[in-house]
Amino acid sequence: MRDDCTFCQMIAGNEAYVSVYEDDRALAIMDMYPINPGHMLVLPKEHVADFYTLEPDLYSHVMDLSRELAGVLDYIYEPEKMGLLIAGFDIEHCHVHLVPMHNFHDITSKKILEGQRGNPSRLDLQDRASEIRDVVDSG
Repeated sequence: MRDDCTFCQMIAGNEAYVSVYEDDRALAIMDMYPINPGHMLVLPKEHVADFYTLEPDLYSHVMDLSRELAGVLDYIYEPEKMGLLIAGFDIEHCHVHLVPMHNFHDITSKKILEGQRGNPSRLDLQDRASEIRDVVDSG
């Protein structure tokens, strides 16, 4: 855990977030500034800056969880494609972006540069997280 890491502070319970899924090794949360509705992040609970430095078992766990949740998002939002992005420029703690994509530029810098990212209310994020959890829990 690092005091200067937003995700570590979330995991420690010191920062607010909207949870979708949590286990002893990983956390899935709603992105607070989503590219599209349903945009979520999957992150290991252990502070690791880059995905390629994750221990193999933890890497597999995060990616398996990402694959499972991408299927849930595809089911709920019916996008053209599901996007997966690992960048880490904003927060230096490994995290996977899962983005329901409706066009090619949904995961390019175009949306960010044009200020097209969302700013939903916490209630809206909680509603979306609840919908996703319901599908995960059902099967």
